Amino acid sequence: MLNVALVGFGYWGPNIARNINNNPNLNLHTICDMIDENLEKAHKIYASSTNYEKDFNKVLEDKTIDIVAIATQTSSHYYLIKQALLAFKNVYV
Repeated sequence: MLNVALVGFGYWGPNIARNINNNPNLNLHTICDMIDENLEKAHKIYASSTNYEKDFNKVLEDKTIDIVAIATQTSSHYYLIKQALLAFKNVYV
């Protein structure tokens, strides 16, 4: 099973989280978002089965995370993808 960190739980994030959660080969390990309201929304849905993080760098430092799924605004994609690849993470956009 692969551990996935979902970055962004605004517009697309909930749909991507649901797809990750429904895949028997994936574990929704962490949801990362800078906005408290989005993390609160995620916590109401996934409760204690998932970790929650505001700091993207902590996601990158976590050796147990295999895949970083990006669900943020398009303007932030390049930076987030580059940082994830430099941290030797697989990336899904």
